[in-house]
Amino acid sequence: MIERIVLEVEAVSYSWRMKGAARPILRSISFCLSAGQTLAITGPSGCGKTTLLRLITGILQPSSGDIRYSIAEKRRARIGFMFQDHRLVPWLTVYQNLTFGHASEISDLGQFNELIDLLGLRDHLTDFPSRLSGGLKERTALGRALIGKPDVLMLDEPLGSTDYVHRLEIEDYLFKRIRSDSIAALIVTHDLDQAIANANRIIILPPAGSAVPESILEVPEDLRMHRPSEARLAPQMAGMMRELISSYEALL
Repeated sequence: MIERIVLEVEAVSYSWRMKGAARPILRSISFCLSAGQTLAITGPSGCGKTTLLRLITGILQPSSGDIRYSIAEKRRARIGFMFQDHRLVPWLTVYQNLTFGHASEISDLGQFNELIDLLGLRDHLTDFPSRLSGGLKERTALGRALIGKPDVLMLDEPLGSTDYVHRLEIEDYLFKRIRSDSIAALIVTHDLDQAIANANRIIILPPAGSAVPESILEVPEDLRMHRPSEARLAPQMAGMMRELISSYEALL
């Protein structure tokens, strides 16, 4: 099966400008991502993981390098972005937040209702964000990112406030959706288990400004064929975890 590349990041660097001086954050990051695949992005705090997502969405512009989307229909890429701080609109209900900007795109009511029930939002659709727990806010933000049928899905530290069993159910659903809808997904996470269980490939960013290049690991086919809940229990998980920790420590 021929992979269809959706996203190419080529030699992207980014520096903060502070009092006229440049502070390097990312240096010459390169990777590509195909439809139906997931890239996990990890690394030490402050290394530029969220900055990289914002560069890919166009919220920020790279200091150098190029970011390209390739969509078969020659239209603008649809991007679903789950922010780490959720970014819910406080004066809109859960339902209104979910459909904000997407109301005209909800054509598959069966899929919409499946998502609402999976995320545990059915009884909260008329609630405002101020009445939600951290986990419910998190799942509302995730639902909003998925509802618009994105070509590229970007999740910044997802599901950290969701109970473990429910988190596994949601990850398994994402595994299915990413493949069935040919979504190219990026997940920023500090959780190395989550990175291995959900990704086809893992990129480890070095500390901010480091001249050491990023490290990219391929998750073995016999591990990534499993749903995330199964992958965590697979015998190959321990070996992959050792390799990931070793690569992580080598960048510090």
